Amino acid sequence: MKVNIKLSEQLYFIKRMKSLGYSVEVCNGAIKGKKIKRR
Repeated sequence: MKVNIKLSEQLYFIKRMKSLGYSVEVCNGAIKGKKIKRR
């Protein structure tokens, strides 16, 4: 999934993803989110 948004929105998006239990990588301005299993 590619996301082209402003940096402040990126940071908000990353916080949302992490709080939902995703591992988040940002590479070349694209955010990749992977669902990680929680114990």
